[in-house]
Amino acid sequence: MSLHIVKKGILDSIQDAGHYGRQHLGIGPGGVMDFIAFRTANALVGNSKGEAVLEMHFPGPVIHFTADCLIALSGADFGAVIDGVDININQPLVVNKDSILRFQQKRNGARCYLAVRGGLNNELFPYHFSGENEVVALPWKADLCGLYNNDRIRFVQGSFFCQLSESSRQHFCNSPFSITTQSNRMGYRLKGEALQLTEKQELVSAAVTKGTIQLLPNGQLIVLMADHQTTGGYPCIGHVISADIPSLAQSDSGQALAFESVSIAEAETLRLHQEQHLQQLQYSCTFRMQEYFSL
Repeated sequence: MSLHIVKKGILDSIQDAGHYGRQHLGIGPGGVMDFIAFRTANALVGNSKGEAVLEMHFPGPVIHFTADCLIALSGADFGAVIDGVDININQPLVVNKDSILRFQQKRNGARCYLAVRGGLNNELFPYHFSGENEVVALPWKADLCGLYNNDRIRFVQGSFFCQLSESSRQHFCNSPFSITTQSNRMGYRLKGEALQLTEKQELVSAAVTKGTIQLLPNGQLIVLMADHQTTGGYPCIGHVISADIPSLAQSDSGQALAFESVSIAEAETLRLHQEQHLQQLQYSCTFRMQEYFSL
C-alpha cells in the first residue's frame, strides 16, 4: 500500500465498479457513484477499468504517499495540491515518495476519485523523477467533453408516469427540483412542488435500480443511487438514464435539477456513444503510457 491517510475526509470510501447479479438475494450492487470519473482515473494510470479507487467528498482527506507511484484524479475539482503545487484533474501524475496530497477548495462537482497504478494494493511504481519537483504531470490529459450532461437529467418514463395528474406531469418535465441535504449514496431526495397521482393505490413492493425515481407519500421525489435498496413500494414515475447517472452523481445539495423525457432507444444510443468514448480513452492512455515509458 503506497497511501497513508493522515487526516480523513468526509465519507471517504474505497469503491469499485459494483457487484451485480445478486439483487434477487436482497444484495444491492453498490460501487462508485460516477462511473465516468472512475473509468477515466483508472485509464489514465493504466489500470483495468474495474480497479478499485478512493471516492472522496469535500472536505477531502490529507494523503501521504509512502512510495513513488503514478496517480490520477478525476470527477470533482477540489483544488488539489501536492506539497503546495497545484495539480490538474484528468491527468496522470508521477508522485515521489513522502509527498503530501491536500484538497484546498471546492471548485465544482460533488465527488472526486483517486486511482493509483496497480490498484490500491499496488506494487511500488518504478519511476522516480529526481530534482526539486515532488510531482510530475505526464504530457496528456483526458478530454471528457460531451460525456457529462449539464443541462437536464434525462429519464425514461416509469410505470406510474401516466398516472400522475396532468399538472404534475407538466411540472415534473418543466420545473426545477432542488437536491436536499437528506441525500446520500442511497438516494437523492428532491424538493419541489408536490406531485400527485390521479388516484391513490396500495402497492406491492417491486424491484428498483440505480436511477429509479420514486414518488413519496408527501408528493416529493427520491432518485435512487449507488447504494439503493433492491425493492421499493413507492410509485416509480421514471428512471434516470444510465448515461446521465454520472452527471447526477456530481450534483450537490442545493443544486437545481431539471428533467427531460427520452425514449428507451435514445437512452441506449446515448449510453453506447458514452461507452465508445470511454473505451477509446482506455486504449489511448495505454498507448501513450507504453510509448512514454519506453523512451
